[in-house]
Amino acid sequence: METEALKALTGENQLDLSVVNSMLMKQKARLDAATKKKEEAKVLLEMEKNNKKANEVQVDEILSWASRFDDASYEAKHLVIAQLVARIEIRKNDGYDITIHWRMTAEQFLGRKKEESA
Repeated sequence: METEALKALTGENQLDLSVVNSMLMKQKARLDAATKKKEEAKVLLEMEKNNKKANEVQVDEILSWASRFDDASYEAKHLVIAQLVARIEIRKNDGYDITIHWRMTAEQFLGRKKEESA
């Protein structure tokens, strides 16, 4: 059918104008669908860029805390650990099983979420 339409456009063949209009409508519908998908993809890409930026900020913040901790005195490190860790459990099996119970989540530590009331 499309080859017939091409022949009609070049004058090699005669084709009913309604057939050409029908084909044009189909192509327009396909173009509209592709344009919609493109716009959706743009929105998703922008969201991913924003998420990436937020994640980079979090990583920088954590690395900053790590650097400050490394540079802190022994006493300051002890105080920080005491504030962050509720308890540490050590069990001896074939090796050692170590479980750390934190006082807060990473989000709470970074100030991303309000602390839950106990």
